[in-house]
Amino acid sequence: MSAFQQYYTDAEIAEAVARLVIADMPTTRFGIKKLALREGWRQSALARIRAGREGGGGWEYHFSLLPLHAQEALQAEFLRLGQKEASENMTALSVLTQAGAGGKEIAPLQNTADLTARQREVMEARLVLVREIERQAVWQDIAVSVMIEQFLAGLSAGTATEQMVRMAAKANDKSREDSAPLSARTVMRWIKRYRQSGCAIAALAPAKRQAGGVPHWIRAFYRFYGLPSKPSMQQALDMWRQEQPRAKLPSIGQIRTAMGKMTMLERNKGRMGPRELKKMQSYISRDTSDMMPAEMYQADGKTFNAEIAHPAHGRPFRPELTTIIDAKTRRVVGWSAALDESANAVADALLMAVSKAGIPAIFYTDNGPGYKNAAMEDSLTGLLERLSITPMHALPYNSQAKGLIERFNRHWTNLARTMPTYLGGDMDKEAAQAVHKVTRKELAETGISATLPSWAAFMEACADMIADYNARPHRSLDAIIDPETGKKRHLSPNEAWRLAEAQGWTADIVDAAELAELRLIWEIRRTRRGVVELFDNQYFCGDLESYHGEEVIIAYDPTNADSVICRAITMIDGERRPGALIGKAAFAGHKTRMVPMTAAEKAAEKRHKGRRARVGRKADVIDAELRTMVIAAHTTRPLPQIVSPVPALEAVKVLPAPRAENVAADPNARPNFKGDIDYALWLIANPERATAQDRANIREDLLATHAMKDWLSSNGVNLQALVEIARASAAA
Repeated sequence: MSAFQQYYTDAEIAEAVARLVIADMPTTRFGIKKLALREGWRQSALARIRAGREGGGGWEYHFSLLPLHAQEALQAEFLRLGQKEASENMTALSVLTQAGAGGKEIAPLQNTADLTARQREVMEARLVLVREIERQAVWQDIAVSVMIEQFLAGLSAGTATEQMVRMAAKANDKSREDSAPLSARTVMRWIKRYRQSGCAIAALAPAKRQAGGVPHWIRAFYRFYGLPSKPSMQQALDMWRQEQPRAKLPSIGQIRTAMGKMTMLERNKGRMGPRELKKMQSYISRDTSDMMPAEMYQADGKTFNAEIAHPAHGRPFRPELTTIIDAKTRRVVGWSAALDESANAVADALLMAVSKAGIPAIFYTDNGPGYKNAAMEDSLTGLLERLSITPMHALPYNSQAKGLIERFNRHWTNLARTMPTYLGGDMDKEAAQAVHKVTRKELAETGISATLPSWAAFMEACADMIADYNARPHRSLDAIIDPETGKKRHLSPNEAWRLAEAQGWTADIVDAAELAELRLIWEIRRTRRGVVELFDNQYFCGDLESYHGEEVIIAYDPTNADSVICRAITMIDGERRPGALIGKAAFAGHKTRMVPMTAAEKAAEKRHKGRRARVGRKADVIDAELRTMVIAAHTTRPLPQIVSPVPALEAVKVLPAPRAENVAADPNARPNFKGDIDYALWLIANPERATAQDRANIREDLLATHAMKDWLSSNGVNLQALVEIARASAAA
């Protein structure tokens, strides 16, 4: 294989510039000559008079005098368009088969992009030495081997420059100070390899150091170390010694050395589950730059990290929040707060999103029951199908795939921190316990806790937090120059949304009439003789007679059971699809309730029965435990001896009741109350006469439920006065 050309004439340089389209260099011989004179190439030791007839005595220049980008272009051409041997054997990723000294095979070139920091530093140091030796050999007109000997002699005598001494130590790549010094044979090997590769810098890179393999006994050690209880290395070694007391086992130092050669993932296998190990593994960051708004919505549920007053009975509970965020603009387009992560809560958030932001193409969620259910995903009656939205679910225990919405959940946690009833893991335990005692004491005394945030205040705080988030700059969005401050900042989600609208994108927003229809829940029922049944209610429509025995779609309002809307089912391309409107079926009431039961009432009744049943089962267990204790206690005692029979009880003579006398009415006597309104008004008018039973009635009856408080307030009862009566008497 021919070596890389080191020297070029003016004509050869001009021809190469034109052939390789090298920027910022003249393409004529005259232009190259002027460039050489201007840059002083002829005064350099790397310029020489060309010998021979072909040269004609003209100047030729070493390729290292050319600009760096021209050198790289010439080297690349040599590797790409060289002789057949070079094209096959001298690429950056192939194995060099050219035999070297002693018949040994030359090692393969490495890809410079894969080099470690150590390999790159050594490679660059060797390049400095090789070029310096070649430059000095040309300058002094001596052989390279002689120049190598002189260079090494200067290093030994201490006459070499400080830079060359430092580069030589780095190029030698020896970690120990007492290692053998740089030899002439080694430097010659570098130069030969550098030239044979066409002056490829990768030829000077050292081989990657191979880490020592883990010892054979590590697998046996992991039987005691790789446990979920996470024993220390010393504990695992002690357990190993207890099992094999006569075996020759490694020392704790050997174990620590072997473990240090393993990766973090390898060390924690068995000690952590797959989900915990996944947090240490690499991940793919998903790019949304080529998306448009409403192309994908991400949704997730989160239990609020603070206690709120329940909207029904005022007792503390933690609401379940559902948030929907647009993947492109990071804008929160819909949210809801409910008692649990149900399909209704998700539907409320989604309906807010489609009515205020637009209908998405993809709805990306986890596999929770609030998202993956018939009400959301049924191919005929599901809300997503009715909106022509494609559902997409993340893999189980793969929260990294929902990074956008998972990161937003931190804002809910920050909101919870602003409330006195915060229950997060970083809350001070003593302070949390003190707040818990205060709220329970207030509830026990008056039925109302001033410490618990009300439902209305909680919902207002949520809305304010969402509005602040959407208006705040988001670092994942594009940067702009603020028109007011003149400083660089990122777009806010609202600004990113408006920018897309200004560029011509239009949201597909649901109008009010369609939204009202979407709020109706769809289910499939079979009709018989013009009647459909729902929640033990029967609904009749004359137009249903022609669909006798067939399945139809009924749409109902969960808060109004007066009627349902009936729709036919048609077949389109082999799939069942919603068909034409049949009509409205009214509540009949001839077989079931006189007053129809709504879906909400049905669910509340079912929940009430379930809770009563669970309490009953718990009470049975408690009673059984007591009976067991009583039986066990009595069986340990000897039975008493009966001495004589129990005497019979004498008959008691019943005296006639005394006849009531006409007694004057006591002005201080309590009146007979017609109802709770009169009773509450009397207590407010006579707070000093309230008894312990009155205080109990205030807590357990008058202020027990929101419905009762609303009824008293609507009839002119001052609820705060009742609270003060209960508190004042309790303090006394």
